[in-house]
Formats: sequence, C-alpha cells, structure tokens
Amino acid sequence: MEKAGLAEFNEEIVESCLVQPCLPSPRPTLYLSNLDNQPVVRMAVNMLLVYEGCANVLPDPANTIRDALSKVLVYYYPLAGRLRKKEDGKFQVECTGEGVLFLETLVDKSLSILGDLEQLIFRFPFDTALEDVHLMVLRVNHFTCGGFVVEVTFHHMVHDERGVAKFLIDLGEMAKGHVKSFIKPISDRELLKPRNLLAQDLKLIEEKIESTSHSWKPPIYEEAIQMSLIFHSGTIQYMKQGMMQE
Repeated sequence: MEKAGLAEFNEEIVESCLVQPCLPSPRPTLYLSNLDNQPVVRMAVNMLLVYEGCANVLPDPANTIRDALSKVLVYYYPLAGRLRKKEDGKFQVECTGEGVLFLETLVDKSLSILGDLEQLIFRFPFDTALEDVHLMVLRVNHFTCGGFVVEVTFHHMVHDERGVAKFLIDLGEMAKGHVKSFIKPISDRELLKPRNLLAQDLKLIEEKIESTSHSWKPPIYEEAIQMSLIFHSGTIQYMKQGMMQE
C-alpha cells in the first residue's frame, strides 16, 4: 500500500562509473581543521535540482553533465580524492584522483506523481567507513515526462554549502560550453591549524568539559525528525538589526 503523499516507483541504473579529472591533477594531502574533524560534520548532505521536461531540456543531460564534471574536476580535484585517517585519529584529504561517483537512472514515473522527492536521495550504507566514502556523488534521474532530477551528495567534512554552490555554478558553465577564467578554489584550512600554546586539541577540551561538575550536556531525544526552516530576506534583516542593537 502506498503511503499518503508518496508514490512507489521503480528505477533502473543505466550507468555507474567514477568520473576523474580530464587532465592530470596534483596529488597533495590536504589538511582538515579541528572544526572539520568534529563528529557532528561527519555526514553526507544531499541536494536535489529538479528540471521539468520542456523544449529547452538537453537531449542527453546525463552525458553533458558527466563530460562537464570531468572538466570542472581539473579545478576541484580534491573532490576526486578520499578521506584518510592520520596517526592522531584525525582525518585529512588525500588527493588520489580516484574520481567522483556518477550514476544515471531511469524512473518509471512522471515527476508530477512523486509527492516526496526525498525518495530519490542517495545514501551510503550505514556501516560504510569514512575512508570508503566518495567525497561527492552526482546522480541524474530521468523521468517518463522528459524531466530529470540531478542529485548532488557531498561530504560535510570537506565541503560547505557555499563551496558546493560555487562548484555547481562552475559545473553549469562547463555544461553550457562556456569558456571562462575560473577563480580557482583554494583550500587554505592550514590557517586554522593550532599553533603556539594558546591552541588546544579538541580531545583535551572535551576531557576538561567532562570533568567539570556543572558542565552542560545536550538533551537526549528519543526520536530525531527532519524539517525545513525558511528564512525570508526580511526576517534575516530583522535578526541582523536586532544583533547590531545589542
């Protein structure tokens, strides 16, 4: 029986491959800061880009996006790498050039019948080790109506939303065949590296917090739910004004 608002569908994977940079790329090891190594950011984040079927839709969007991906990875080559754990237990990015996981699927339904696009979200198996996680996954889902959904999955330890937004803009420019001078992405997280005696390791800070009798502990929830909060520009401006007055 179908759940309210949900439609069952079948999808067929027609392609699954690793897309590598189309040109030889550097192979450095990139530092990740203490902020990047916090357990709370050790997760994948999903984004769905929906395109309805119309006369302007590309005849073969998957092939176009795959080719553009190989070109943009020349500049975003760390995304083709993997996480590696150091002797101290912290992670860093090893630029191996292995590639970004690219998937193409055929869905036997129209976009209009799907009540919840979350059904399309790509998820790694629960027991997948961080060293085996792809830093980015792109999947193109084709629908019977001619529309398609591009799903982007990225790892929060390596990306933030602003960085992913820039990546998608550059990917779109490549897909449209525009030749442009890229503002090369920079990974300068070494600026956050602890130095001198003023900086302490996160583990030491956690130990001190736990040893404090009046330390605050987050509440334990029996069930976690996912929800969206929408902040309009007027609301954001109101909050900014309030903080400035304080």
